[in-house]
Amino acid sequence: MIERIDSYKTDDGQKLELTFDEVEDNLNGVVVKTKGMPFLRDNRNNKLYRTPFTDVALQKLVEIAKKKRLSSIEGVTPPSHIQKARFDSLCPSVQFEYSNIEYLSIPGLGSEFSHDGFLAPVYFNNEVLNKYTQNPKYTIDIFSGTYGSISQGDEWQISFGVNAKKQVIMWLGDIDKLPVKEQQYLLSENITSAFDIHSDFFDAQIENQWSEGAIENKCLNLRGEISDKVKDLYGVSLYKLPNEIGLTIAGLQKPIFWEDRHVAPVVESLNRIFIESLNENFLKDFLISREINIIQNARGLKLLEKVIENLSDTSAARTIMSPFFVLYDYRINVCHLQSQETVMTKTKSINERLSVDVSNTSHEVIYDSLFEKIYDSLRTINTLFEMDSK
Repeated sequence: MIERIDSYKTDDGQKLELTFDEVEDNLNGVVVKTKGMPFLRDNRNNKLYRTPFTDVALQKLVEIAKKKRLSSIEGVTPPSHIQKARFDSLCPSVQFEYSNIEYLSIPGLGSEFSHDGFLAPVYFNNEVLNKYTQNPKYTIDIFSGTYGSISQGDEWQISFGVNAKKQVIMWLGDIDKLPVKEQQYLLSENITSAFDIHSDFFDAQIENQWSEGAIENKCLNLRGEISDKVKDLYGVSLYKLPNEIGLTIAGLQKPIFWEDRHVAPVVESLNRIFIESLNENFLKDFLISREINIIQNARGLKLLEKVIENLSDTSAARTIMSPFFVLYDYRINVCHLQSQETVMTKTKSINERLSVDVSNTSHEVIYDSLFEKIYDSLRTINTLFEMDSK
């Protein structure tokens, strides 16, 4: 017998997929053949689970079958009136497309305690965010790669998620609280349900499971920790212009769109935060105090590499510093005017150093890989300075 599950994931964290396959099951001695009923599937082994909706529906049908002394039921489908059900009290003047079956089937949304439709998922093209990223009267806050919020001053705020297909998801009840004008704009990008709301948005809002945090925040926190440690050890911070860089950090957001024009300002900011703000005077003084020759005209990255080399060795220093040199080259690639041939050559080099496919042209892949490498390097740098204090 197919068991019921009351979570959108298995106990070991595997994300389940909502599916509508034809299924045959035996419930209390009655063979039930379904067509179009929602189940949740573990794609690792194709194991199926009954959703809350399917479980309740089949149990009722089996009770009826037993009273009629039937040994089997065939062609069980979701009743039409349930499939087409609307929540008319929400967004009454704007007719969004959404799926009541999805709402009733994904654990944590519709339940025996709440059938008001507030948590009905409404899907949108990713381009729906264009308006909010380009107009200064709106603010977009990105909590992670798949969870964010949009606000217009103190007038309104709404959270959203992004699924694996880059589709934007909002709750119908949240949309209902927006001005009708905003609802009408959202309607223009409304799409049919994709039956996939796996995201940090779902985890945080429904399962109260917050993500470990965006990798950007981890890196920025490590940067601050290293700078503070350097100041404690040597009396001077590793980074300069803290107030100015603080403003840059405060305005830093992961790109929502991945064209050059959206990526370039972010990469420029990252370059300021991790490279241009390096305190070259401290780095030079550190090297001089240890009687290490300084290459003429050496700047921030080369100076830091020499410091890391002193704290470890030449080979380790090159590995540790590689992501920062990649960041520098990446900035040139997306912020400077160059021939397409030059851009492609540099992109290949960037891919090679990040250990991604050399043919890759996706900014998102480069960005994510770069931050993972920067995080690893910052952790090592932090450890090296800590060891130097002992």
